[in-house]
Amino acid sequence: MCQLPNHPFLLCTRDQFPALRARAAQEPWTGMKAKALKISRGEMPEFKRPRELQIYMGAVGLAYILEPDREDRHAQRVKEVILDGLSQVDFNPKKEWLGVVEPMGAAFTCILALDIVYADLSEEEVLACEDVIAQQINKIPKQGAWPAARMGTFGTWEIYKGVRKGPDNIYYKRVTQQMTDDGVSTVSPGYAFARLGAGDDRPQKGAYADVLEFTGLDNRYYEDPLLKKFYRFLFSAAITPARKNHLFGDVGPGWRRGTSALLWRVGRFDEQAAAYAAWLLDGTEAPGHLLPYLLMKEPLPEAVVPQSQLFWEGAAVFRESADSPFSFGAMLYNITQRAEWHTHEEVNHISLAAYGERVLVNGGWLGEPTRAPDKNNTLSINGQRHKSKTGAGLVEGLMAEGFDYACGDSGRALGDDHFLRNLFLIHGRDGVPGYFVIYDEVDAAPGDKIHLYLQPASEQKAEVLISGAHYRSVLDHHTEHKDLSLDVVYVTPADEVKQDLVASGDLQRTPKSGKHFRLEAVFHAGAEGKRELLTLLLPRLKGQPEVEAFDFPEGTNAIQITFPDGVVDTLWLGRPDKITSVGGYLFQGDFCYAREKSGVLDAYFVKNATRFAFQKKSLLMVESPVTFFHPQQAEKVGVIKK
Repeated sequence: MCQLPNHPFLLCTRDQFPALRARAAQEPWTGMKAKALKISRGEMPEFKRPRELQIYMGAVGLAYILEPDREDRHAQRVKEVILDGLSQVDFNPKKEWLGVVEPMGAAFTCILALDIVYADLSEEEVLACEDVIAQQINKIPKQGAWPAARMGTFGTWEIYKGVRKGPDNIYYKRVTQQMTDDGVSTVSPGYAFARLGAGDDRPQKGAYADVLEFTGLDNRYYEDPLLKKFYRFLFSAAITPARKNHLFGDVGPGWRRGTSALLWRVGRFDEQAAAYAAWLLDGTEAPGHLLPYLLMKEPLPEAVVPQSQLFWEGAAVFRESADSPFSFGAMLYNITQRAEWHTHEEVNHISLAAYGERVLVNGGWLGEPTRAPDKNNTLSINGQRHKSKTGAGLVEGLMAEGFDYACGDSGRALGDDHFLRNLFLIHGRDGVPGYFVIYDEVDAAPGDKIHLYLQPASEQKAEVLISGAHYRSVLDHHTEHKDLSLDVVYVTPADEVKQDLVASGDLQRTPKSGKHFRLEAVFHAGAEGKRELLTLLLPRLKGQPEVEAFDFPEGTNAIQITFPDGVVDTLWLGRPDKITSVGGYLFQGDFCYAREKSGVLDAYFVKNATRFAFQKKSLLMVESPVTFFHPQQAEKVGVIKK
């Protein structure tokens, strides 16, 4: 038998086997062991895809460690999978992704398993396995598309063969280029989970970092502050209250996260991210695979429910406080750096979730047909493409009990033009439903047209309740709940609203993405090129609290929303140079939200205000230009600046 002392060494050493076996006395390792042994004790299946081979090999490699009395059988099975299975995989760059990423993922797990069973194979058997691996992966050039998929497998092979003896700086740069400085994914939650989660068809993209860490060749990853931020974002902010991906970047509503083996080892990077992972993975069982079994240091901690967060370089993420799939959530997405191929033209893009569903979809997946602003939830000037995929991030925000606000700056995305997008989530409480508000401040050229794009998850044309002002879309596109709809109210009336049936992805490659009806509201910028737009989005679900009436006070850019039990919300765009009045309010400033209950002021928010009064009683101090107040909070909540 081959007795070289340095195997295994990629993810574990032989002297660690007793401790690894002892892990099976507690969950989740107990379940992982049971699954791995069930897979390994059966007949070797026919592998229809390389992904299936790598999952199987992960189970057999783990079974070798956990069943010492059957080591020889498991070692022989690893050899058979390589000689009879991996040898038949089509490593073929001409087949693009299918010929590169999945095959290299299968080879990666074969390398790990061969390293583990090395001592129970003869020298001839080891050499035969190594020849197959080398011949197969060398069909793929080291340089080319999907670079991390190549780096992870080639890098691990070079470590296995003793060729690489130091860190892989190119790979490290590739990993950290996928996020802003505060950890926001620049590609989409789908790709972030698939790459660094990492997906069952591409484990090498993320787990190569674990090999570098364990071998001591590069110990930057587990303690890297940026990766800590990234994994916190990925397992909390990127996810809706119903545990679905927020829709931004190159991913559509049909993308499923799966139970990737590497999701379970996030505690290696950050304890807080692991607590978020415990919330996200609640009810999900870890797979019987050597990666989670070896790489989890301890069980996931007590779950922490994500709350509203501000990421200045990339996103504002809002959530109602209740841990319920029906809770409302929102994201204002505006990255400042490191856009890449999978990034869309979606500066100041919004993603909204309510009642267990994503109420808006985006351009979907995959590539160029999905990227333009008219396929996403943002705006453009004269229907033109964005000049940049990056903006200037968030400039301010405010999070309070029952109320969230953030403002994103478009930066250079519109070239010489510019817009600030203010997003609000008014939380549902006391029998009053939640809703979302967008306030856009646009600075364009005189005579320009502003195109505001919203993509309701609807396969039907919206019902026109008030032309140019009020539209209701049935939400039936990749949704699970019936009797769900979305009211879109253009409080600033649009000059024109177009409804077009558009693809929810590249239908040639992903026909299941289907189509949805887009709302495109067009506004004239006017003689000065400046325009302020106020838009209300209110999801509705049969059986949930409802709105009783919408009223548009004449001569104002305002709306009053009447709810049950005497609750009335008023939202309006004011003027900084003049006091305006709506109902019982007086206001001087840019924007105001106020709620009254049975004639008593309950809460208010003002932006850039110098005067606010309710029933002739002045409530606002001039030195507080952005303020939210709820009487139960005892004091005003001021804005947080970047």
